[in-house]
Formats: sequence, structure tokens, C-alpha cells
Amino acid sequence: MKRRIVPSLILTSALTLGALGVQPAFAEENDEAAVIEQTIQEAEAFDAALLAEDLGVTEDVADQWFEGEDEFLAALDYALAAVGDQYFSSAWTPENEATTGHKAWVSFKGGVPADVTDRFAALTFSVDVRLDAEHTEAELEDIREELMTELYAAAELDGLTGDFTDEGGIEIEYTLADTESDPAEFEALLETFMDETPVAVEAEEVEDIEPVEEVVRGGTSIKSCTLGFTVTKSSTRGALTAGHCPNSAGKPTGSSASLAFKAQHIGASGDIQWHSTSDSIRNQIRITSSGVTRSITSRDTGANGSSVCNYGKTRSSSSCTTIRRANHAFINKDGKHVKQMVQTNGKFTNGGDSGGPWYSGNSARGIHFGKSGGYSTYTKINSALSKFGLTLKTS
Repeated sequence: MKRRIVPSLILTSALTLGALGVQPAFAEENDEAAVIEQTIQEAEAFDAALLAEDLGVTEDVADQWFEGEDEFLAALDYALAAVGDQYFSSAWTPENEATTGHKAWVSFKGGVPADVTDRFAALTFSVDVRLDAEHTEAELEDIREELMTELYAAAELDGLTGDFTDEGGIEIEYTLADTESDPAEFEALLETFMDETPVAVEAEEVEDIEPVEEVVRGGTSIKSCTLGFTVTKSSTRGALTAGHCPNSAGKPTGSSASLAFKAQHIGASGDIQWHSTSDSIRNQIRITSSGVTRSITSRDTGANGSSVCNYGKTRSSSSCTTIRRANHAFINKDGKHVKQMVQTNGKFTNGGDSGGPWYSGNSARGIHFGKSGGYSTYTKINSALSKFGLTLKTS
């Protein structure tokens, strides 16, 4: 899909249009007049203008960079469904196309069926399909978790994150707490753990990387957070938000009924919870505080470098950026290893944005957590749905 970027007037126009009414995901059946729904063309232009601004590039450059991104991610989703147990990683890298000859890459452990490679070969640009990964994504996740658990037990740490390198290694960032009595001993243990890990490990001490839950403390309703996507489970209607948000969520904007807490999870499947409602629900998310909405018609997986957008209640409009690490993990303030996270290059989210939707176009991507390593971070939508046995509302 070609992302057509238009002048910033499109953003101003959308915000002005939004002042005419409000359309929440929870709504009464008779309030159709309140809908301010973007067309596909308006949505593409709206997101693309925000993305060009975030990247600090001209509209023409951004237009060129992200042409074909949707098609690449569709091929990636096909590959994950077919040979997910062989998948390692992938990245959308249009900025390197002039030097590498490829606009993206994808990596697997061992050979994959021809129909998978054919999907990438059929694209109108070159994708570097690599079949020489030493470990799969799942195998590397296990190695990373063992290493991070050992490190967390070895010292007083204020922050600890783990990511994969493009070459199949592990990148660790940590912040030693002021209360740590013997930093030198920890450094020695770190070297030992790195030597014993079966992949290359890079470790760096970084200031202020502790995970930050962006919830408004003191509130007892969803006003303390932002509601994510609407979902169903059999005949039960509901919505997702962040796991650390209050369980007593109250009434969402536009709803006549309070949400009922159903389940919460913080750990191996991310930071998520869901609530049920007796109200009707729609497959829409708010993307401005004044009521402009976006229909959600699918869900997909992002890759490093691919574009993604978020709306949170503290901001007048959604914001767009790119994915920094598509497989991110951290240890939270309670000592839990939290994975199935995506770390973006954005830093625009604030306290109160927790639980909000991350999306690309009309596809759901994830549920906002807060910041990890100083960057806005979210739980993968597929992980959230799978954990609770939910179905994303897409029509």
C-alpha cells in the first residue's frame, strides 16, 4: 500500500472536525450521529503526516520509505503462521536500501517451505530472506530470561532490560541501585554470566531505565488509564487495558454501565487485563480527544523499524513512531520478568496513557504499558488475546 503524505493541514483539519462530536468504542445504539470516522485515505494521510514529523524527514522521503510496508508485514504474518517455530527476527529497513539493495529482512533457523520464500519474492522490492539463524525467537527468549533472572538476583537493580541483536545475540541494559553494596562484585558476576551464556551478550550500565507504568495513581476508574481495544469472549463483550491499571475501572467515556473486571496478567504474556460490559461495543478506537475515530478491522505483527501509532488520554491527538525492538523484555518493580513487549522509538506517552491502543492503519498492534528503557512500550495484541482466549472485535 502506498502511504500518501499530504501537508500538515490534514492533521489540523482532522482535529477541527473532531470538535463536532464524540464517538467512543462503548456507545448506545442510537448515537450514530456522533461518529466522526476517518476514511481509509484520511487515516493514511493522518498517520503519515505524524510519522514524517516524528522521524524528522521530509514528506517525500517518508512516503518512499514506507511504501510497501503493509505488504511486507502481510508476508511476515503469513510466514509466522506457517513456520513460526523457525522464526528468529525481522526488520523494515528502507533507510539502508541504497547500500544493501534490500528494503527489509527476515531471518529463520533453517530452510523454510517455498511458499514462504515466494511470498517475500513476490513483493515489488527486495527482501533479504536469511535462513542461517543459530536460534529461533523462542529459544533466544528462554536464554534471555535465564540470563536476566540471574542478573536480577545478583544485585540491587533499579532497571533491567533485554533485547535481541540482529546477529542473534542478547543486549542487556541495567541500572544499579544506590543501595547496591558491592558494584565491583556484580560486575565480576556479570562477566561470568556473559561468558556462560551460549550466545554473544552485550551489557551496558545506563541511567534511569526502570520501567515506568503510565497510570494516574489515586484513581479508581478507567480515568486512571486509557481503554484499549474492544473484544469478545463467546457472548461476553468487553475491552482490554493494561494489567497494572485499577481493577475497578468504572464507566468508560460514552458508556452507561461500569466495566466488570474479568482477569489480569503481568508476566510471560505482557502487562494486560480485560473487563466485560453490558453495553454494546464497536470496533473503533478514539484517535483524538475531540472524538475522531478509527475502525479496527484486523490485527498484525510489527517488525523492527515498521511504523506504529498510539492514542492516550493525556494527548489531544494520536502520535506515530517506529518500532525500536519488536521482542523486548524487562523485569518490573515487583521482580517479574515481563515479555511479549514491543519497545518503540517514541517517548511521547504520559501518566494516564497506560492501556491505550497501539495500531497501524486499521490493524491493532498492542496495549500500552508505559516506558521501558525510557521508550514508550506496549504488549503485543496477539499475546493479549491468546492469554485470555479473546477475539478482537473487527466488524
